Amino acid sequence: MFLKSWLDHGRHLMRITVDHPEHGGNWVTMECNGLGHLGVLFPEAKDAPLWLQTATDRLLLELDRQVYPDGAQKELTTGYHQVALHNFVGLLQIARHNDRELPAE
Repeated sequence: MFLKSWLDHGRHLMRITVDHPEHGGNWVTMECNGLGHLGVLFPEAKDAPLWLQTATDRLLLELDRQVYPDGAQKELTTGYHQVALHNFVGLLQIARHNDRELPAE
């Protein structure tokens, strides 16, 4: 039941990410951070490679949309800087801990 719940959640995150490309901001980065985590941590899931690729692609897009060249997040508040940092770096950290490569960007 535990594993089924995680897989169901992955499918849900995938659906809302793909079906709603107009969504942006911190919510989509949180969702993609979670989707990418599932892609890394459940490699036995048949959709894991797609989850990781989709999450990575969307996070890269959101990085360009949300982060100014100086590194500040567009909402310009320290609290949101921390949320954004966690969402972008969290997937990178879990991928590195599991010997998974992500794009250099």
